[in-house]
Amino acid sequence: MAKKIVKKIKQMDFAAVFAFVVLALYSFIFLYMLYFAVITSVKNNYDFAFDHNIFGLPNTAKYPLSFENFESGMEYMKIQIRGREYAGFFAQFVYALMYALGCTFLNVFSKVSAAYFCSKYDTKFGRILYSVAVVAMILPVVGTMASTIRIMRMLNIYNTYHGIVIYNASFWGTYFLVFYATFKGIPDTYAEAARMDGAGHFMIFFKIHLPLIMPSVFAVSILQFIMFWNDYQTPMIYLESMPTISYGLYRFSTLERASNAPALLSASLLVCIPIVILFIIFKNVIMQNVTAGGIKG
Repeated sequence: MAKKIVKKIKQMDFAAVFAFVVLALYSFIFLYMLYFAVITSVKNNYDFAFDHNIFGLPNTAKYPLSFENFESGMEYMKIQIRGREYAGFFAQFVYALMYALGCTFLNVFSKVSAAYFCSKYDTKFGRILYSVAVVAMILPVVGTMASTIRIMRMLNIYNTYHGIVIYNASFWGTYFLVFYATFKGIPDTYAEAARMDGAGHFMIFFKIHLPLIMPSVFAVSILQFIMFWNDYQTPMIYLESMPTISYGLYRFSTLERASNAPALLSASLLVCIPIVILFIIFKNVIMQNVTAGGIKG
């Protein structure tokens, strides 16, 4: 195996060898971080903190493996939401799933719909919509938080599930441009043939164009789901009564109890499990549709 790798490297030019070395080092760093998290998650905190056994394997001769770290991590992630009511690990998991699924569906659908309208209908409103999408990607939005909260309170959608889903249903962004370019690349002959058969605008969109780019839509949906699953800032600000699992992990990491590194890394691994499973199941879909930073139609 080693001889084959050496032979393959010799056949590559300098740029390819350099890229291979950088990517190999990059992959090793991430794999080592995962390895470090796994071995630390089962260490006794005394072994980790007091004996300064940070990078080594668990000292099983002196301390038993502490699988209780996972239970402690789940317990430390509790968040008080109202009065004496707390949202535990499993409640946060459900909230995170609802948040990620709802926001992913409406966010991706908004981008697909806006990109289709702008690319297939040459209207003044479509050109304005495209310009708004491009400008919105350039302008900073940090200073809009106070006004956004005030508007959401006026509309009675602050701290509500449907409010947070609507808030994340923006049509602009990188994937809007990706869908726009994808729709532009689809010949208009498909729509013309459907119109001759009596199909309307919605029928052409849902039955003709949308199925043609469904692999791209599916790949983007997976990436968006991962982004929303890892998002803790938005639920922390706009969804106080429904804390997500990523917010619970963030709160745990900021408290004094975060000095218990094995419990913190155990909780981190639990939060990562759904994303790892999702990637393992759909890795071929992602890799086939995401190439060189873009999405193939």
